[in-house]
Amino acid sequence: MTNEPFYEELPCALDSQELVLKSKQLAQLLCDQANVELEKKEANATFKEQLDDIDKRMSALALEVRTGREYREVPCTERADYADNRVEIVRMDTGEVVRIRPLLQGERQEALPYVKATAAQVRADNQNDEFKEKMQ
Repeated sequence: MTNEPFYEELPCALDSQELVLKSKQLAQLLCDQANVELEKKEANATFKEQLDDIDKRMSALALEVRTGREYREVPCTERADYADNRVEIVRMDTGEVVRIRPLLQGERQEALPYVKATAAQVRADNQNDEFKEKMQ
């Protein structure tokens, strides 16, 4: 046994000033907690967006690797087949027919040899025909 004083944590009653101070500290901590929770939620949303973007890119790339092909802009041209009343959309790089559609009303008559219509004129005529057909 010793006569030297020592310290031990024991319960002590708080006076009114200490209670007010502790109440303010608690209120501040509650506010801090709410702010941190909000920041956490915003950060999680940002991370989720980033991860979703990465997932989309990974899925697209995995599909390309699995199938061995990707979609690219390829120059194409249209070739009219008046005998079968259709237009063939043809890849200019390989000559492959990629799609067939029916001739529109404005496309059904071949151009006269002395009249050369530009592709832009034909497209404009086609759009006019499609508009007229929708209006009927």
